[in-house]
This record gives sequence, structure tokens and C-alpha cells, in this order.
Amino acid sequence: MAKKMTFKERPITTVHELKCAPYPFSQIKGGRKSFEVRSTKDREFKTGDILVLFPYSTEECAIQCDQNDYGYIGKPIVRIVGEIVLGGWFNLPKGFAAMELLPIDDPRRE
Repeated sequence: MAKKMTFKERPITTVHELKCAPYPFSQIKGGRKSFEVRSTKDREFKTGDILVLFPYSTEECAIQCDQNDYGYIGKPIVRIVGEIVLGGWFNLPKGFAAMELLPIDDPRRE
């Protein structure tokens, strides 16, 4: 059985607040999308980081979707980063990361 980590031994977790287009946001929220691909040019993602995803619609997207609202359009959802594949592997371009998204209560986090 694995030894439980003490508070001081736990790695530092980063909270990333990110905009997410309405369609992928609804897919993640509904459990139909369990990954996210993001640029790593302005931030570093690590397993265990917290992603706070805000539904965000541009004015152009709102017009195409026949919606009146654009900008931040709802409440965020929170996911934990599981496994990560960095650019350069599996035809993922360098400068990007594909991240597994785990619900906060997922037992695989421990």
C-alpha cells in the first residue's frame, strides 16, 4: 500500500482560469469530452493542476449561433489535470499539450 503524502510533500498545484468556447464547454460539462488541448506558450500544465473553465462566446460566435449574449456566458466548471501528452508526441504540434480532464471527485486522482 502506498504511503500517504503529508501536506509538505505534496507538489504545488497551479490553478489555471481558462476561457472555453460554448460547444466544447457543454461537451466537457456533460462528460462527453474528457480531454483538452491547449497552448503551452504562456503557461505550464502539470498533472494535478486545477482548470477552471469559463464558458466564453465571442461576438462573432454569438451571431453565428443566433444568440444575444457574448463574453462570459455562464458559470465555470472545475476539472483536475490527469495525464498529459506534450507536443512532439503522437503528431501533437510542439507548443501544445493534450490533458486528461478528471472531475474533482474522481478516485484516480489519488
